[in-house]
Amino acid sequence: MDTILGLNNEGVGPAVLERFTATIDGAEIDLLSASGINELMNKLLLGATPFPYMRMRGLLKGSVISAGGSVRMVYSEEPVSIDHRDRILQNYQRVRLDAVYRCMYDGKFDATNAGLG
Repeated sequence: MDTILGLNNEGVGPAVLERFTATIDGAEIDLLSASGINELMNKLLLGATPFPYMRMRGLLKGSVISAGGSVRMVYSEEPVSIDHRDRILQNYQRVRLDAVYRCMYDGKFDATNAGLG
């Protein structure tokens, strides 16, 4: 199984998700909505046909990720083709991901990942 987009909690306590966005080409996309996940995938695939085994799982504001837990938001049950993988990796260079979450122990954090590389 290949994960395209997911969140990991590498902290010591549960994380409560408050915001998760992607910024690509200056536009911010809300990844806590089905339309936002679809929009990001369309930009990552840049007009290529979706791979046949692509699955999406949304999260909502207030979703909890356990300590050491992870959530696959976009994934494929089968290996992604080399063409799709190359296109996604190339287009991820233009993406900044920003997750805002709070710890169950009252800390608030902002984690940003600017592209791959």
